[in-house]
Amino acid sequence: MDDLITIKKNIKDIIDRPHDYSDEELAVAIEILKNANSYLRDSNTRLIQNLMFRMELDSATKMIYKFDDKICEVTLKENSTECKEKNLDTKYQAEGFDPLEIGDWIFKPSFRKAKIAAKFGGKKKEFIEKYFKKTGSKRLEFKEK
Repeated sequence: MDDLITIKKNIKDIIDRPHDYSDEELAVAIEILKNANSYLRDSNTRLIQNLMFRMELDSATKMIYKFDDKICEVTLKENSTECKEKNLDTKYQAEGFDPLEIGDWIFKPSFRKAKIAAKFGGKKKEFIEKYFKKTGSKRLEFKEK
């Protein structure tokens, strides 16, 4: 542990006063920082995945915690919903609906518009739920309250 404290102190000194050290010492410090950065990135990923798993088990979307005398919150975010279906406008129109309800003039399906159209329920809602699916993976958003 003392070695780690010494390395940390020396690295901080090299960062604060790089002109006092040789090129070789700067290169070694850079290698140490790259290794530490890689370890921290991997650790961060593992901890985020674990917290997301726990929140999903509890069906939680928000968690409030205290850090450095500040109240913070973490939010489990869903990725955006999008449509990968080709020619959705013609399929929607074949069902008797106006394609501009769920997309733009140069037709690009828009979930923002589709969820408004889906509020009318019935066949329209079923159609939208069939073709608009969640993509990607969930993520956590950290912020101060």
